[in-house]
Amino acid sequence: MASPAPKFGLAATVGKKKKDEDRASVGQSVTAGGAQWAYYGLFDGHGGKQAADLCQAEFHDLVTKRAGSVRGADGALEALEAGVRTTCWELDERLGSSRIDAGTTATMLFVSPDHATVAWVGDSTGLVVDMLGRRDAWTTNNHNPQNLQEVARMKAEWGARREFLLFESPEGEDLSYADAMDLFTESYEVKLKKHMEGQGQPPLRPHLIRDSMRRETKINERFDRDNSLKKRQSFESVSKFGKHFQPNDMDATIDMKRHDSNFTRRTDPNDGTQRGPVVVGANWHGRRPGTVVGGASTCVTRSIGDWDASRAVIPEPQTRSWPLEGAGDESKADDARFDRVILATDGLWDLVTFDAAEALVKIVDEPQQAADKLLRRAKAESARRGYQGLKDDTTILVIDLNPRGIALPARAGCACVLS
Repeated sequence: MASPAPKFGLAATVGKKKKDEDRASVGQSVTAGGAQWAYYGLFDGHGGKQAADLCQAEFHDLVTKRAGSVRGADGALEALEAGVRTTCWELDERLGSSRIDAGTTATMLFVSPDHATVAWVGDSTGLVVDMLGRRDAWTTNNHNPQNLQEVARMKAEWGARREFLLFESPEGEDLSYADAMDLFTESYEVKLKKHMEGQGQPPLRPHLIRDSMRRETKINERFDRDNSLKKRQSFESVSKFGKHFQPNDMDATIDMKRHDSNFTRRTDPNDGTQRGPVVVGANWHGRRPGTVVGGASTCVTRSIGDWDASRAVIPEPQTRSWPLEGAGDESKADDARFDRVILATDGLWDLVTFDAAEALVKIVDEPQQAADKLLRRAKAESARRGYQGLKDDTTILVIDLNPRGIALPARAGCACVLS
């Protein structure tokens, strides 16, 4: 008999920019490793709505299909993680090969009768709060340039690209491009593992460099095809990367080639100054020899889509699982837990701290009350900073993991929280 789905609350608003690029998915389920999982998904699109729309519509069904084809999985957790990873890469390729350069973050919660798993790509942070106060709250780590592990990963991928240009088969064989790449990445990942260990960094997933470089090859092939088509077409002007190029501009993007990426800050179009957080910039060789044109930049180091961004911005998900102790077992009452999970786009986290969010959700009984309260706090903080309404789209999903139906202790007094 399937366990009842966890209770949830959802609050959302479109920001003043009117982009409407956030999407949420609730009331769905997936099957992986013989277990059924309740599914909750949150997607923060950028550069368009298409990527978030696709994930909202198809992610859960595709996880079930891909998890069912996983071979050698050791239990339901491993099957689920493999299914989620395959789905992220598959949807990314579908977007890019369709010439859709929009991208999206993805933060998802999967709940089985005895486990919960959060999976994420990008910076739509998840916060897990122990409502009984027995454990510290924890968050998913953001995939952005402020994350030193992500910086190390991206530099490793950029280094692999440069080293592959000089690679020769040890046996002097005349290998195909694909075979040479596989042989190179096998040796590179062995060397990279030792380097990461020496730097105190966790190892990358086996074959991640290989998968990233295979994706990069597809990106390059797509843009080469696009360039070939454009060269046969007359044009009056080109718009790309938010810039407008005239035909007599030698840096027009009609036949540009990909160039190295870097960490940079966005430039103010009015005065040319750099401002804001560090982003990942994707550069292109200009038509004039020796020139470089700044292309798309992203605040995230991982996303689904974004084929016009840095090629090291990849759709690789990160996961974390934990047991729902005492679920359905009267003999394990002391081990029972009640976790409240918050999945939210950066429209919330840019305004409300994790500590403030934890305190706020602990003083209400229902997850819908918690979601509404968080949205009100974000609006209040935005007003305090002098803005009318919220600048960014903001979506908040709160899920209660309380399999034993534990009642919260009575609260007295007022909880005043500074954000």
